[in-house]
Amino acid sequence: MLAHPNGDYRDEGEGSREGEIIPLPVFQNFERA
Repeated sequence: MLAHPNGDYRDEGEGSREGEIIPLPVFQNFERA
């Protein structure tokens, strides 16, 4: 699986849900924390 710099795995198909749910929100929360 190719990991995009922005953490966007939507193009991967499989694991797209995991990619969107885990990296995006989690990384944003860590940045704000």
